[in-house]
Amino acid sequence: ARNPKDEAVRRFVAAIYEELDQFPLAEQELRQLIGLVPDSLAARLQLARLFTRRKMWEAASVTLKGAERIKPDEARVPFMRGVIFTKQKEYSKAIPYYERAVQLNAKEMTFRFNLATSYYEVKRWDDVEKVVRAILKEDPRHANALNLLGYMFSELNKNIEESEQLLIRALN
Repeated sequence: ARNPKDEAVRRFVAAIYEELDQFPLAEQELRQLIGLVPDSLAARLQLARLFTRRKMWEAASVTLKGAERIKPDEARVPFMRGVIFTKQKEYSKAIPYYERAVQLNAKEMTFRFNLATSYYEVKRWDDVEKVVRAILKEDPRHANALNLLGYMFSELNKNIEESEQLLIRALN
């Protein structure tokens, strides 16, 4: 029988191994957990994150396919796919995944900020501004969003006064 406490403990142990840079042990713990609880979405996401951290892109992608089968509308799955491409500096490939994650969970600031950052990297300035302004409307003190918009305006030599104000607000 499935015991949620056992699952949580195993994921915690894997996280400790990862923190200690004991990646093979973390991977082993998560694979054993998935073997015991094949529908553990959390374990699959954690394993995909571990593979991403180790730059094992294909292994991360395969792990996420298993997560998609468990819960197709889980926003963290396309988000993680976006992260995989972001880590490889393939921002244009990351964008559709971040857009899907935002579509599935528009409240998650991290999803929206990563989307804005990817737009920034491919110079989709209007999209950056739209997403960041929406973030700032909900959280006027979001330092990373303030910085991103301030630096973008500065880089474009646009809205210089607002750029300065945004960057100053980010520091406070």
